[in-house]
Amino acid sequence: MTPERIKAHFGEWVQGDVTVYPMPNIGAYNVVCRQALGGGATRTLRFDQTGKAMATALLRMEVDR
Repeated sequence: MTPERIKAHFGEWVQGDVTVYPMPNIGAYNVVCRQALGGGATRTLRFDQTGKAMATALLRMEVDR
């Protein structure tokens, strides 16, 4: 999971940088996508106002094994 692959996966949804923070103690990643909610939860016209649908969409990204 590289920032470049994640940004490419989301296409125009993510306008800013993507940062991936590994969390090995719990076997997870914290992914921060900047400029991705159309101005924020209270200003966006997107159905997903808090990023939960983006997290689900990220689960659809193919990863190399």
